[in-house]
Amino acid sequence: MRGYMETLGVRGVTESVVQYLRIHIIEGELVPGQKLNEIELAVCLGINHTPLREAFRILENAHLIVSIPRKGCYVTVRYQ
Repeated sequence: MRGYMETLGVRGVTESVVQYLRIHIIEGELVPGQKLNEIELAVCLGINHTPLREAFRILENAHLIVSIPRKGCYVTVRYQ
């Protein structure tokens, strides 16, 4: 994962994380019901929690993940 974030050019961090997670959800690498571990993702991608949380909000608005208070974020759909 780290290599992906290092190769990013002019895109903002949040937008890049949204694209990264969206691709992994669509390709089925992140499966429906899978919990997205915020700490693990932040460390692996080499980013702060803030852009990751913003990315989660964007993906939730796109109905790709669901955020459950005090539980976390989970993948909701898988594209064919």
